Amino acid sequence: MGSGESAVDASGGEPWQSADGELLAEAVELSRVIAELQARRVAVMGEVEVRRVAVDAGYRDSAAWLAAHTLLEIGEARGIVALAGSLLQAPEIAEMVASVEVSAKHAQIMCDFFEHLPGGFPNAVEEPEAFVEAKRECREAFFLASGFRGTVGGMQRVKATLEATFETDEAPHSERADLNRFDLSRTLHGRYLLRGDLDAESGELLQAALSKLSAPRPAEAGTRDPRPPSQRRADALTEVARRFLGAGRTGDEAGERPHLTVVIRERDLRENQGPAIDGASGLRVDGPRVPWTPWGGTLSLAAARKTACDSEVTPVVVDDAGVPLAMGRTTRLVTPSQRRALRVRDRGCAFPGCGVPTGWTEAHHIVPWIDGGPTDLDNLVLLCGHHHRFLHHSKWRVEIHDDDKMPWFTPPPTPLGPCEPLPAQRNSIPLLA
Repeated sequence: MGSGESAVDASGGEPWQSADGELLAEAVELSRVIAELQARRVAVMGEVEVRRVAVDAGYRDSAAWLAAHTLLEIGEARGIVALAGSLLQAPEIAEMVASVEVSAKHAQIMCDFFEHLPGGFPNAVEEPEAFVEAKRECREAFFLASGFRGTVGGMQRVKATLEATFETDEAPHSERADLNRFDLSRTLHGRYLLRGDLDAESGELLQAALSKLSAPRPAEAGTRDPRPPSQRRADALTEVARRFLGAGRTGDEAGERPHLTVVIRERDLRENQGPAIDGASGLRVDGPRVPWTPWGGTLSLAAARKTACDSEVTPVVVDDAGVPLAMGRTTRLVTPSQRRALRVRDRGCAFPGCGVPTGWTEAHHIVPWIDGGPTDLDNLVLLCGHHHRFLHHSKWRVEIHDDDKMPWFTPPPTPLGPCEPLPAQRNSIPLLA
């Protein structure tokens, strides 16, 4: 704590008041202090875990207590507590963490290796001297890998090399599927956080499934895909799930195919209007209520309306108090034959300038189904996920012209006046339906 106070005191005020050299020095000093405090937190949580004071206070575990009393998410809190428990069994690594010689992430990789020693590692009972020497050499290899500018990826490669060095007929740690973990937790604003640890084979399968779908998609003009790699992988994972569920290969559950249930007041879904505001008080009088799903997540009204475009949906109609009034039947809105016809007509995402292939598209109702729009070709258009969301959040209009039976897209008016309709994008490569 003393180091932290000295760093703050030495700052001399606002960052913009510091000279260039002072600014750089303070950034380094603050980073050092943060690393020391993080190491101290791990040590403190180790003692909390040993004494079980969090459990005695009524919490499920120490991580739940830490998340409840800080700004940490539960996943991050569990990582801190897990590392604290590992360091209790590895005092040499704990000392390196306390002296800020290695980071917490590096320490976790080291602990993971020593907690799951490969089968060819010397036995501590039968070969005590060889065991001690092998551990010393492994610690030195890890220490060198975590030195100045060492990366977590570099440390992982050292770990994989050591596992291969002591490899036996037994499956190495990298191939043990029983250690696989995948966490999917909801965070703020209804978003989800993914954390996982897969064996080598499972990881390669996932990489192969995401590789093509996460490749950059340059525009027709040759401009680069603006999405960073992480966003492309996230889009690819969502697309894999969408295709899998769309194929209906997950089996039946209680006699039903998997589908989405969205609970919302009917008038909110139909009107999609903002809240009414009292002119005198400025307080919200009434307005749309947020739709929700069985997993506890919430959706915006626009997302609920988009979901009703092309998925298996069971609408649950409730009154203003949330009491169910009626439950509609699940309906497949776009049949396989209709989708094949759309593929032949649109040949991919029809939004001007897009050209995403048909396998990545969704059927969009031009007149929303919830508003009485029919499910036929004159009211459907293929859109990629990005442009599907875009149309539901923008003022673009789509129409099927009588003369050519093709979609035309009209941008919103500009200060200079209305815009001319744009023809749909059509891929030049013929498509076999």
